[in-house]
Amino acid sequence: MLQRELRKLILPLLLPGLLLHLVFFALPVLNAFYYSLTSWSGITLEKEFIGLDNFARAFGDRTLQTALANILFFGIFGFVLVFPLSLLFAVVLEENPPFARLLKFVIFAPTLLSVVVTAVLWGSIYNPVIGLLNETLRAIGLEEWTQPWLGRRGAALPAIGIAMVWQGLGTYVILFLAGLQKIPRSFYEAAQLDGADAWQQFWLVKLPLLWDVVQILVVLWVINAVQAFALIFVITRGYPNVTEVLGTYLYWAGFQGQSIGYASAMGVIMFALVLGLSLLVNRLMRREAIEY
Repeated sequence: MLQRELRKLILPLLLPGLLLHLVFFALPVLNAFYYSLTSWSGITLEKEFIGLDNFARAFGDRTLQTALANILFFGIFGFVLVFPLSLLFAVVLEENPPFARLLKFVIFAPTLLSVVVTAVLWGSIYNPVIGLLNETLRAIGLEEWTQPWLGRRGAALPAIGIAMVWQGLGTYVILFLAGLQKIPRSFYEAAQLDGADAWQQFWLVKLPLLWDVVQILVVLWVINAVQAFALIFVITRGYPNVTEVLGTYLYWAGFQGQSIGYASAMGVIMFALVLGLSLLVNRLMRREAIEY
């Protein structure tokens, strides 16, 4: 009887959230799909229907191709750095070493900073004239290594990638640590009795039981890489350059180029990328669930 009454409360409690989701997410997404089929400038009421012309233009757009290549770079670069580092720190923190509090502060402090603060901080570090990085290189006698870190694609992409990893690392460590703490200690004891050393315990016990966490984090990183915008936009002061990604190019096409229709088409492409890559990752990493 009580459960039946509680079920009656589900819809009234969910309704406000569903309405907000409909108004501020679902309807704008549907509008974006519609605008992507028009030549709307964003400043007039005229919305001429042009079909798939915006998408045809996008596939031949060299700047868009560069943006997609940069997204691929950030995805791979971040993956190579974030996952080994976050898993390493999580394993270390699980053992609760004497310096655990200091390590937690160093890892988690960047996560508490806003994206804008992080971007301003790293932008000042990479400043070619008075930036900390170039000043440090000059101080240790490596002046020939100094350069405009954000002015050349070969240096700018890794530089921004490091900033992205620095800010996001704490989140991944927390999730890995939560997954490790969920594994019963008896599994490690059984492995020790079977003669497994620490490295074998990691590969044969910890990593297989963390697979679901790894899968979720890979999807999160893919989404973050494709939707990257704020950090890059603030670091580069919003100007198009060699670090262009879909988010920044979409902004310039829509608000500076006065082409909301074309920007909406890029938004649809971004949506398709996120959806497709997420489904692909889930498909490739799918495995039988391990219950314990």
